[in-house]
This record gives sequence, C-alpha cells and structure tokens, in this order.
Amino acid sequence: MIHLTDDQLYEIINHVMSVPGEFREEQRIQNAVAQVRMLITDFREKEYMANWKRLTEIHTKLLRTLHERLREKGTALFNGPHEIMGILEEEVREYKDAVHMNNNSDQMKEMYDIGVTVLWGITSMVAFQEEGGRNE
Repeated sequence: MIHLTDDQLYEIINHVMSVPGEFREEQRIQNAVAQVRMLITDFREKEYMANWKRLTEIHTKLLRTLHERLREKGTALFNGPHEIMGILEEEVREYKDAVHMNNNSDQMKEMYDIGVTVLWGITSMVAFQEEGGRNE
C-alpha cells in the first residue's frame, strides 16, 4: 500500500480541480489517475534504488567476510556436499540460537556466516565439476 503525504494529495486535488471546460469530470478523473500513477512510479523507483544500495553494501560486506574467514581457516575447498551440508546446518543452528536469544548482532553475524558458507560451497562444487572430481 502506498501512502501519500498531505502535500501530495493536495497537489493532486488542485491539479484535478484546475481542469476547465465541459469535459471537466472525465478529464479530472484521467488527470487524477495519471498523477497517482506518476507518484507510484516515483515511489517505486526510489524504493528500488534504496534496496539496490543496501544490496550492494551487503554484497561488499559478504565478500569482505569471506576473505576474513579464508584468512582465518585457510583456502582449502570443502570436500563435497556432505561437508557443505554439515557446515550449513551448524551455521543455521547458530542463527536459530541467536534468534531465540533476541541477539540482533549475532543474528547478522550468523547470516553472513551462512552466506559465506553458501558462496564457498558453490565455489567448491564448481571446482569439483570443472576438475571432473567426485562430489561425495
């Protein structure tokens, strides 16, 4: 649902009421619809850009977190899907614990850890496939 400010509604009403002539009623409706469509489009574009900016920032932080984890734990690929699944299950359990404790900072940390595990898991699986290796 889109909420218009009082100023936006006032602007629409003034615009609609300013239409002269005998087709005023039909024209008023058409103009009002056009004005609302324009406001909705503007709102959606702003919302999209705000979300895109957030996503870009999250992507950057996720890659930074991946780099930190690789420095901490080494750059060896996962051994296969069973290891990936085990690590993912552990990270999801830790995320659930953080949710149950209402700890927002730990929730975010664990979500990034899940993201890092997924990224490195995909990297490992692609490497196995490219090398013709076995996925256990």
